[in-house]
Amino acid sequence: MARIDINTKGGSEWLNHWAKLRIGYFTIGTWIGITLALRFFVPGFVWGYSIWWALPLGIVGGFLYLLIWMGKQTADVQLEREKEAIIEASKTPEQRATEAAEREAEAVQRRAEMRQQFIGLHLGDSVGMMHGRGHVGGVP
Repeated sequence: MARIDINTKGGSEWLNHWAKLRIGYFTIGTWIGITLALRFFVPGFVWGYSIWWALPLGIVGGFLYLLIWMGKQTADVQLEREKEAIIEASKTPEQRATEAAEREAEAVQRRAEMRQQFIGLHLGDSVGMMHGRGHVGGVP
């Protein structure tokens, strides 16, 4: 699942597009269902009549579907976080220390690899090396 960056709103275009598609699909499906139902049960059926029923039902239904889906997704994420918290709480201090040492060794390895790959900067580029070495701007 895509995440939305709170600071830059990155990913919000994807979510808006996704929501519009789902509401559109729900509305089209509602229109098809109403059209088929009215065609067989109403004599003198007019095709355009069903759109006036399908639009409000489809938009409201699609919105409710989105709310239910997002609630389920949020519950799943929360359940996953609770499981991770339980697993983290059950670890011994030795396991935590070992994992911290492994993470630190991995970070050192990444920094070393980055230094090997670094060939210079162009205007507007950054690899975060200065910040990673504890550089403070304006201080020699």
